[in-house]
Amino acid sequence: MKDELNKYKRARLVEVASELFYERGFVGTTLDAIADKLEVNKPFIYQFFTSKHEILAAVVEQEIMRTTDLLDLTYQRETSAPARLRSFVGAWVRENIEFRMIAMIFWQEQHHFLPGTQEENRNLQRVFSLRLTELIESGIKSGDFNVDNPRLASFALIGLAQWIPRWYRPDGEFEVDEISAYFSEQALRIVGYEAPQSMRATITS
Repeated sequence: MKDELNKYKRARLVEVASELFYERGFVGTTLDAIADKLEVNKPFIYQFFTSKHEILAAVVEQEIMRTTDLLDLTYQRETSAPARLRSFVGAWVRENIEFRMIAMIFWQEQHHFLPGTQEENRNLQRVFSLRLTELIESGIKSGDFNVDNPRLASFALIGLAQWIPRWYRPDGEFEVDEISAYFSEQALRIVGYEAPQSMRATITS
Protein backbone atom coordinates (compact mmCIF):
# COMPACT_ATOMS: atom_id res chain seq x y z
CA MET A 1 0.00 0.00 0.00
CA LYS A 2 2.82 2.39 0.90
CA ASP A 3 4.60 1.69 -2.41
CA GLU A 4 1.41 2.37 -4.35
CA LEU A 5 0.89 5.63 -2.49
CA ASN A 6 4.46 6.73 -3.22
CA LYS A 7 4.02 5.87 -6.89
CA TYR A 8 0.88 8.01 -6.97
CA LYS A 9 2.62 10.92 -5.24
CA ARG A 10 5.58 10.73 -7.61
CA ALA A 11 3.32 10.53 -10.65
CA ARG A 12 1.30 13.51 -9.42
CA LEU A 13 4.50 15.48 -8.87
CA VAL A 14 5.67 14.72 -12.43
CA GLU A 15 2.24 15.69 -13.79
CA VAL A 16 2.25 19.07 -12.05
CA ALA A 17 5.85 19.74 -13.05
CA SER A 18 4.92 18.95 -16.67
CA GLU A 19 2.19 21.56 -16.62
CA LEU A 20 4.56 24.19 -15.27
CA PHE A 21 7.40 23.27 -17.64
CA TYR A 22 4.93 23.63 -20.52
CA GLU A 23 3.53 26.96 -19.29
CA ARG A 24 6.72 28.62 -18.06
CA GLY A 25 9.55 26.60 -19.58
CA PHE A 26 12.17 24.69 -17.63
CA VAL A 27 14.16 27.80 -16.69
CA GLY A 28 11.04 29.68 -15.58
CA THR A 29 9.84 26.88 -13.31
CA THR A 30 11.20 26.64 -9.78
CA LEU A 31 10.91 23.87 -7.21
CA ASP A 32 9.02 26.38 -5.05
CA ALA A 33 6.48 26.84 -7.85
CA ILE A 34 6.03 23.08 -8.16
CA ALA A 35 5.59 22.76 -4.39
CA ASP A 36 3.09 25.65 -4.32
CA LYS A 37 0.96 24.11 -7.05
CA LEU A 38 0.99 20.77 -5.25
CA GLU A 39 0.22 22.58 -1.98
CA VAL A 40 3.16 20.89 -0.26
CA ASN A 41 6.52 22.03 1.06
CA LYS A 42 9.79 21.57 -0.79
CA PRO A 43 11.03 18.67 1.38
CA PHE A 44 8.11 16.66 -0.05
CA ILE A 45 9.70 16.96 -3.51
CA TYR A 46 13.09 15.87 -2.20
CA GLN A 47 11.56 12.56 -1.13
CA PHE A 48 11.35 11.66 -4.81
CA PHE A 49 13.78 13.88 -6.72
CA THR A 50 17.06 15.56 -5.88
CA SER A 51 16.73 18.40 -8.42
CA LYS A 52 14.60 20.06 -11.05
CA HIS A 53 16.77 18.42 -13.73
CA GLU A 54 15.85 15.02 -12.34
CA ILE A 55 12.15 15.86 -12.57
CA LEU A 56 12.57 16.92 -16.20
CA ALA A 57 14.31 13.62 -16.91
CA ALA A 58 11.33 11.76 -15.41
CA VAL A 59 8.89 13.74 -17.57
CA VAL A 60 10.79 12.90 -20.75
CA GLU A 61 11.38 9.26 -19.80
CA GLN A 62 7.65 8.90 -19.24
CA GLU A 63 6.99 10.10 -22.79
CA ILE A 64 9.43 7.66 -24.39
CA MET A 65 8.31 4.70 -22.30
CA ARG A 66 4.65 5.36 -23.04
CA THR A 67 5.36 5.22 -26.77
CA THR A 68 7.42 2.03 -26.46
CA ASP A 69 4.71 0.39 -24.34
CA LEU A 70 2.17 1.33 -26.98
CA LEU A 71 4.26 -0.42 -29.65
CA ASP A 72 4.52 -3.53 -27.44
CA LEU A 73 0.75 -3.53 -26.95
CA THR A 74 0.23 -3.35 -30.70
CA TYR A 75 2.37 -6.46 -31.16
CA GLN A 76 0.14 -8.30 -28.71
CA ARG A 77 -3.09 -7.26 -30.42
CA GLU A 78 -2.20 -7.55 -34.11
CA THR A 79 -0.63 -10.40 -36.08
CA SER A 80 0.39 -8.88 -39.44
CA ALA A 81 2.93 -6.12 -40.08
CA PRO A 82 0.46 -3.85 -41.93
CA ALA A 83 -2.14 -4.21 -39.16
CA ARG A 84 0.50 -3.53 -36.52
CA LEU A 85 1.81 -0.43 -38.24
CA ARG A 86 -1.64 0.95 -38.97
CA SER A 87 -2.83 0.29 -35.43
CA PHE A 88 0.31 1.63 -33.79
CA VAL A 89 0.51 4.86 -35.80
CA GLY A 90 -3.19 5.53 -35.27
CA ALA A 91 -2.84 5.09 -31.52
CA TRP A 92 0.46 6.97 -31.47
CA VAL A 93 -1.16 9.96 -33.15
CA ARG A 94 -3.88 9.97 -30.51
CA GLU A 95 -1.27 9.76 -27.75
CA ASN A 96 0.66 12.67 -29.26
CA ILE A 97 -2.52 14.72 -29.27
CA GLU A 98 -3.70 13.72 -25.78
CA PHE A 99 -0.25 14.20 -24.24
CA ARG A 100 0.92 17.00 -26.54
CA MET A 101 2.01 19.07 -23.56
CA ILE A 102 4.58 16.45 -22.55
CA ALA A 103 5.59 15.87 -26.16
CA MET A 104 6.37 19.56 -26.55
CA ILE A 105 8.44 19.55 -23.35
CA PHE A 106 10.32 16.55 -24.70
CA TRP A 107 11.46 18.43 -27.79
CA GLN A 108 11.84 21.93 -26.39
CA GLU A 109 13.72 21.24 -23.16
CA GLN A 110 16.15 18.45 -24.09
CA HIS A 111 19.08 20.86 -24.02
CA HIS A 112 18.60 21.17 -20.26
CA PHE A 113 19.38 17.50 -19.67
CA LEU A 114 22.40 16.70 -17.59
CA PRO A 115 24.98 14.60 -19.51
CA GLY A 116 24.06 11.31 -17.85
CA THR A 117 20.34 11.86 -18.33
CA GLN A 118 20.88 12.88 -21.94
CA GLU A 119 22.63 9.61 -22.70
CA GLU A 120 19.96 7.56 -20.91
CA ASN A 121 17.19 9.16 -22.93
CA ARG A 122 19.12 8.75 -26.15
CA ASN A 123 19.37 5.05 -25.36
CA LEU A 124 15.62 4.85 -24.78
CA GLN A 125 15.02 6.63 -28.09
CA ARG A 126 17.36 4.20 -29.85
CA VAL A 127 15.46 1.25 -28.40
CA PHE A 128 12.16 2.62 -29.66
CA SER A 129 13.58 3.43 -33.10
CA LEU A 130 15.06 -0.06 -33.40
CA ARG A 131 11.76 -1.66 -32.39
CA LEU A 132 9.96 0.36 -35.04
CA THR A 133 12.60 -0.62 -37.60
CA GLU A 134 12.10 -4.28 -36.68
CA LEU A 135 8.38 -3.91 -37.34
CA ILE A 136 9.11 -2.53 -40.80
CA GLU A 137 11.66 -5.27 -41.48
CA SER A 138 9.09 -7.91 -40.55
CA GLY A 139 6.77 -6.40 -43.16
CA ILE A 140 9.54 -6.55 -45.77
CA LYS A 141 10.19 -10.23 -44.97
CA SER A 142 6.49 -11.08 -45.23
CA GLY A 143 6.31 -9.29 -48.60
CA ASP A 144 3.85 -6.66 -47.36
CA PHE A 145 6.24 -3.69 -47.36
CA ASN A 146 8.42 -2.46 -50.18
CA VAL A 147 11.03 -0.06 -48.85
CA ASP A 148 14.80 -0.04 -49.43
CA ASN A 149 15.91 1.37 -46.09
CA PRO A 150 13.73 0.34 -43.10
CA ARG A 151 15.88 2.34 -40.68
CA LEU A 152 15.35 5.53 -42.66
CA ALA A 153 11.65 4.73 -42.96
CA SER A 154 11.42 4.49 -39.17
CA PHE A 155 12.94 7.97 -38.85
CA ALA A 156 10.39 9.26 -41.37
CA LEU A 157 7.55 7.80 -39.30
CA ILE A 158 8.91 9.28 -36.09
CA GLY A 159 9.17 12.69 -37.73
CA LEU A 160 5.64 12.32 -39.09
CA ALA A 161 4.14 11.92 -35.64
CA GLN A 162 6.37 14.28 -33.71
CA TRP A 163 5.18 17.40 -35.50
CA ILE A 164 1.55 16.89 -34.54
CA PRO A 165 1.74 18.56 -31.09
CA ARG A 166 3.21 21.66 -32.76
CA TRP A 167 0.24 22.36 -35.01
CA TYR A 168 -2.75 20.52 -33.53
CA ARG A 169 -5.43 22.66 -31.89
CA PRO A 170 -8.57 21.30 -30.18
CA ASP A 171 -10.62 23.97 -31.96
CA GLY A 172 -8.82 23.46 -35.29
CA GLU A 173 -10.23 22.22 -38.58
CA PHE A 174 -9.29 18.54 -38.14
CA GLU A 175 -10.88 16.01 -35.79
CA VAL A 176 -8.72 13.54 -33.88
CA ASP A 177 -10.24 10.53 -35.69
CA GLU A 178 -9.54 12.15 -39.06
CA ILE A 179 -5.92 12.90 -38.19
CA SER A 180 -5.37 9.40 -36.79
CA ALA A 181 -6.80 7.67 -39.87
CA TYR A 182 -4.91 9.92 -42.29
CA PHE A 183 -1.53 9.44 -40.64
CA SER A 184 -2.05 5.68 -40.41
CA GLU A 185 -2.52 5.50 -44.17
CA GLN A 186 0.45 7.78 -44.81
CA ALA A 187 2.61 5.51 -42.65
CA LEU A 188 1.69 2.54 -44.82
CA ARG A 189 2.58 4.53 -47.93
CA ILE A 190 6.00 5.38 -46.48
CA VAL A 191 6.81 1.67 -46.19
CA GLY A 192 5.46 0.92 -49.66
CA TYR A 193 2.42 -1.08 -48.62
CA GLU A 194 -0.30 -1.76 -51.16
CA ALA A 195 -3.53 -3.24 -49.89
CA PRO A 196 -4.70 -6.40 -51.68
CA GLN A 197 -7.12 -5.79 -54.52
CA SER A 198 -10.01 -7.28 -52.55
CA MET A 199 -9.33 -4.95 -49.63
CA ARG A 200 -9.08 -1.89 -51.89
CA ALA A 201 -12.42 -2.79 -53.42
CA THR A 202 -13.97 -3.04 -49.95
CA ILE A 203 -12.54 0.34 -48.92
CA THR A 204 -13.77 2.15 -52.05
CA SER A 205 -17.22 0.54 -52.14
